[in-house]
Amino acid sequence: MTNIAVFVPSRRHFGNVMTQIPFLTCLKTVYPDAKVSIWTKVENSKHFASLGVVDEFVNYKSFNLPKIVSQLNKHNYTHIYNLYSGSEKVHLAMALCKTKKTYGHSDKSYHRFFYDKHFKISKGLQYIANSHLSLLNNVHGTNFIPEVIGTLTESNEDVRLDALTLLPCGGAGDFKKWPINNYLELADKLTKTSDTIHRVNIILGPDEAVLEKDIPKKMNRKDVNIYVCPSVPELINIAKTSCLSVTNDCGPGHIFQMVGTPVITVWGWSNEKNSPYKTMQEWFYSHEHSWTVTPPEQKKSIDAISVDKVYRLAHTQLLTLS
Repeated sequence: MTNIAVFVPSRRHFGNVMTQIPFLTCLKTVYPDAKVSIWTKVENSKHFASLGVVDEFVNYKSFNLPKIVSQLNKHNYTHIYNLYSGSEKVHLAMALCKTKKTYGHSDKSYHRFFYDKHFKISKGLQYIANSHLSLLNNVHGTNFIPEVIGTLTESNEDVRLDALTLLPCGGAGDFKKWPINNYLELADKLTKTSDTIHRVNIILGPDEAVLEKDIPKKMNRKDVNIYVCPSVPELINIAKTSCLSVTNDCGPGHIFQMVGTPVITVWGWSNEKNSPYKTMQEWFYSHEHSWTVTPPEQKKSIDAISVDKVYRLAHTQLLTLS
């Protein structure tokens, strides 16, 4: 039996975990009968359990280097893939364990001595899900892309792409959150001018759950569906039925980007010296129907992005689908 371990980055945010899904999906394609174990330091990795791409979780947060090596040897893995390029301890464990088929990538050339196959990459210069996939594609000569996550849920051939989905969520700070009233005003304007939209979905995370009761009063519509902390399969299905999504830079938004849903992402500055443009290189997935909106240079705050600016772009995108 093929017994595979995958080391994943130790960032706890939901979005970090979501961008690992394409790699795990494709890993199961390459090894359909394999047992896949995730080696992680964060509880959010448990979200993989609902997708059928992971069989076991190993939390090695408290492990020192000797224990990592001894546990790897105890599990008798046939293959190990290391996506955690920033951990010297994990790189060294790959060199010291008995597993012969070890694969990793990083920006350090000397790491090639630690692996059966190692690939040098420049971090932060491409969408992070593509960085993860580049390891698998280099090892196996494949050409996997993030849109593969759409295969994780069954597709209904009669599905209608008639939903506007709003994602006013995010746990990394208020600088990433476009005001909820802007989202609701945008939905009102779009539904009045578009023949494509027949319902509105609103995705709320744990920090926004308190808005659930107030939104229906403000919108005064019957065709509004509010989802509080939906599962990953639910997010994929919602993305697959959306004709347009508008989102903060947030975890659930990555699902919509990777499925290939038409998406508008709004971005702001965390401070006057920290623009989002560099961040976009790694955290925005560009495809034919993906767009970014940033505030005026002089104001920088995400609050300064006008509803009209987003509306004009959204309306133009909807016209391409009608």
